[in-house]
Amino acid sequence: MVNASSMQLVGDTLYVGGSDHHGVLIYNISTPSRFIMGAINGGTFIERREWTEEVRNVDVFVADSVAYCLSEYDNRPRFVIYDISKPEDPRLLGLVAVTGARVIVADSIAYVFPPPDDPPTFSIVNVSDPADPQLLAPPSAEATQDPVNVATSGSRLYALNASNLDIYDISTPGSPARVGTFALAAAARDMAVSGTTAYVGTDGGLLLIDVSDASSPVLVGET
Repeated sequence: MVNASSMQLVGDTLYVGGSDHHGVLIYNISTPSRFIMGAINGGTFIERREWTEEVRNVDVFVADSVAYCLSEYDNRPRFVIYDISKPEDPRLLGLVAVTGARVIVADSIAYVFPPPDDPPTFSIVNVSDPADPQLLAPPSAEATQDPVNVATSGSRLYALNASNLDIYDISTPGSPARVGTFALAAAARDMAVSGTTAYVGTDGGLLLIDVSDASSPVLVGET
């Protein structure tokens, strides 16, 4: 059984990141009864029978046939980029040493959020050349620590941790500025953003938050 911490579905291919040692698992879900394809582990694609315990994946973000992965290899944290235009044959493009809990990419910039025990500092990586990712100077804005999910919509970046929904302006790529925060009464579990509404699942129910004014998000419904 896989301890999944992040998932992303692209067509008939499901990418699963987990807190165990299988790297990023890749599934073809077009045939539900037999849907495992393999895994990205240590820079190569391997069959299920060849899984090792070398790589602990933390998070994965997929966009435009590229997978951006936060992982630990031999206890060394890193940010790794793969070409997944052929999901059955992923190809390592580039990597850089970065510690993080969540990653999301917008306008060729990867925003990496810190784990709970690290300082609240972003790691910012320029991925315009995936074969040569460049770690940039950290911005002045504090980063949400240990988010359970992150999302973008337009020029806004949303980060949800157990107690807060934080909103950042990313209109200047690589320089996020926190513009608003919504405090949660119950522990958060997940989030989706559509237009000017953030849907936040918590232990107390589903919250609908109007984020049209990012500096003053408002609860407009709950179930």
